[in-house]
Amino acid sequence: MSRMIKFRGKFSKDHPWVYGDYYKYYDGSFMHVITYIDTELMQNTLCPIDEDSLGQFTGLKDKNGKEIYEGDIVTKKFWHNNPPSKRPKQKFIVANLPIVFDGGCFSTDERNIRNTEYGTTFNNWWDDVEIIGNIYENPELISNQPTRS
Repeated sequence: MSRMIKFRGKFSKDHPWVYGDYYKYYDGSFMHVITYIDTELMQNTLCPIDEDSLGQFTGLKDKNGKEIYEGDIVTKKFWHNNPPSKRPKQKFIVANLPIVFDGGCFSTDERNIRNTEYGTTFNNWWDDVEIIGNIYENPELISNQPTRS
């Protein structure tokens, strides 16, 4: 099985995202760096980034085909702790949740909206997820209370 391992980061909030390989560069002090091939210059380029903006590619895409990275905020619909026999028809919870890497896997961080310390790991519901922003540029989009639909 093969999956692409890549990262993204920003030098600052005013700069565009840079995609490529990540490493810590030591030049008297540690610097977080994304390396990528500059197609115009045809050379490997180092771009220092803000460590808070760093996110790893999950290997998945949202319903629009956009790559999902750690730190993205996704809109997710899910049943809230009800067994299938108790679920009313067409009723579910909608929440905006950040993607995190925790416990050895990528998942949604649902601690603010459900009585749990765990999120939902990747499974077959990802085809209905849509990226609406990220925690670096749009932290206000994260749901503290889900809406019922």
